[in-house]
Amino acid sequence: MRSGWGNHGLSFKQELYLLFDCGSNYPWHAHFDMLNIVATAYGYDLLKDPGRYTYNAGKERDYFKSTAAHNTIVIDGVNQPRNYTPHAAEWHSLTGFDYVVGMDNSNPEVTFRRSIFFIKPEYWIIIDRLSGKGEHRYDQYWHLSDKSLGKVSLNENGHGAITIAPHMEILSLIKPMQAAIDTGYISYKYGFKTKAPVIKYSLKSSSPVVWPTILYPYKTLYKIHYVKCLNFIKKNQGKDSTGAIEFTIFNDGKTDLFFEQLDGKHHYEGAGLETDGKLVFIRFNIKKQIVSYQMVDGHYLRYNGIGLIKIKGTGANVSVQSQRVDVAGKCIRSFKLQYRNIHNVFLNNYKIKVKEELNTIYFP
Repeated sequence: MRSGWGNHGLSFKQELYLLFDCGSNYPWHAHFDMLNIVATAYGYDLLKDPGRYTYNAGKERDYFKSTAAHNTIVIDGVNQPRNYTPHAAEWHSLTGFDYVVGMDNSNPEVTFRRSIFFIKPEYWIIIDRLSGKGEHRYDQYWHLSDKSLGKVSLNENGHGAITIAPHMEILSLIKPMQAAIDTGYISYKYGFKTKAPVIKYSLKSSSPVVWPTILYPYKTLYKIHYVKCLNFIKKNQGKDSTGAIEFTIFNDGKTDLFFEQLDGKHHYEGAGLETDGKLVFIRFNIKKQIVSYQMVDGHYLRYNGIGLIKIKGTGANVSVQSQRVDVAGKCIRSFKLQYRNIHNVFLNNYKIKVKEELNTIYFP
């Protein structure tokens, strides 16, 4: 995931970039790091991979290969297995957002699902869902740059935990059982290692666990962000029934509504939102007016009775911003979107002509 290639006001080095590892733990050279994340922004390293350090057997080799040495979740204190290759990740990308879902089914008792939504070019929303049998301990790790050593603060409140590091804020939206700043290592060169801070959130719980995290990079001045209306939506009354999540992010005068379905795709209606999309993101300005919205793999989106999206055909990805509209799907017969003064409308990355009436765009 990246915000750009140095052609939209930021230099190439300053663009926001995130790598999501959904690959295999096999063969021998691979680390136990499925669903690991590496991120940079504004020319700074935010989340780091530990590197290689050594091929010599022993405790140091074991550490650098371990699941705990990566930005992922450790289940019951045990490394991910060696001989496991996950299913291919689900990937969606438009001008306004990137969205990816990866799965780790290697643990016989717990399925680990991690999704990442990038609202370009600003920040990432990560949703970890752990479902399965019984009670388990989950340790979530965030490995920061060595340049952050001694410059990290960790605060807990009734709703979660907030980590403030140089050029990044990490908001954990559920309250962990334990939260700590530990010391880990990064190896930039074979045989050499340097100390670096590690954020460790720990939780012991029965299934399912839905663990939202927001990664908010900042260039110079840190600004406080907060979240409210965290809502776990049950699909049915079974034990493993958290089917969706919804929350609101207050962000520098803007209000962002986030909704994601975690267990398939269904019709959802509640809190003013009605959709069949896998994911919905709506941004409001300080006057509570909708200024942009995104949808992943859906046919319709309504908010407070206002029809924002209506698609005929297969499910579509939609990104509506102030200067551009993107619609993408395999077989889209027609669509209707609410917005005004949009002159750049693209269908599957081809610019198209549309009709506009009463703040509504029609195609064909």
